[in-house]
Parts: sequence; structure tokens; C-alpha cells
Amino acid sequence: EPESLPPHKSLLSGGGNCLDIHAPDLRNNGAKVQGWECNSSVQQSWRLAENGAVVNQAGKCLDVHAPDFHGHINGGKVQAWDCHGGSNQRWRIENGSLVADNGMCLDVHAPDLYKNGAKVQIWECNRSVQQKWLFSP
Repeated sequence: EPESLPPHKSLLSGGGNCLDIHAPDLRNNGAKVQGWECNSSVQQSWRLAENGAVVNQAGKCLDVHAPDFHGHINGGKVQAWDCHGGSNQRWRIENGSLVADNGMCLDVHAPDLYKNGAKVQIWECNRSVQQKWLFSP
């Protein structure tokens, strides 16, 4: 019988908020991914799949907008998208950061770190607090 999937967990930012998909767009490609006060909702439930995908409980993957991914753009767009296994949906945990397959880090826009609706983006890795992420125990 199939192995059970690992449980979905909250993904906590260095500011203490959770990685969140904008709820009204939860099932839409291109949905905004943001920092939000942790509330154990579906839009805040994630798991790291074996292929490196960060998968939301609603079935969407954490995705870097392809032109930003390939261009290594600081401030590049991160969104929720149907899972397709592409390199712009592959992540690894390194030094407490979530690092995309292009070597850039998942980053909360620093001025918004403690705010609901904070912009989440990719940025050159710099080990700052806005690039710290932790799957809740």
C-alpha cells in the first residue's frame, strides 16, 4: 500500500509569521504567497516533498515566477502554482533558509517582516532574519 505522506506543517518565518497563500485565491495559479499571522489554516499547511517541492495542503506548489528564477532577480516573484516538478519549484533547506534550485533564498521583504500580507520573494542568500524558515515541529 502507498506510503502515507508526511504531515503538513506550518512554515515559520524569522519574524514569527507563517508562509500563507492568499485565501481567496487558494486554488488559483499565480496566487499571492505572503507572511501572515499563524492560524493553522490549510493555506498555511506545507510539506517538503522528496523531489524538493514545497507543497501546500490545497495541492499547490511554492513556485518562483520562471523569468525571475532564470534571471536570478532580487525581489523575484514567488507564487502558488500547480505542481509540475520543474526547477523553479525545487527547494532545499540550507543554514535555516529555504534555497531555490537557482541558489536564491526565500525572503520576506524586510520592512514587512512582522506584518500580515508581507511580500515574500526570492533574494540573494545573506543569512538574514528575513531568510530564516522553520517547519513547525
